[in-house]
Amino acid sequence: MLWRREARRERSGERYDPPSPPDENTVLVQRLEDFEGLDMVLYAEIGANISDLDSRKLAELAINSGRSGAGSKGKDGITYLIGVK
Repeated sequence: MLWRREARRERSGERYDPPSPPDENTVLVQRLEDFEGLDMVLYAEIGANISDLDSRKLAELAINSGRSGAGSKGKDGITYLIGVK
């Protein structure tokens, strides 16, 4: 379910199959055990695809994403973060 959400394949029924080798656009599902009182935590690891990131650039990217076609479809980062809070 985590992989399908991050790969935007929510209703596909596809199963996660770790790629080998992963590249910068690969979504990896990672696992932590005995983390902060939880038996297990799954998280998505996505390769870095933005260089020289600072707060100004992050804000510009977020605003541009919200104004783009992704924003009008609710697939931008800001809408995503609001939805998961």
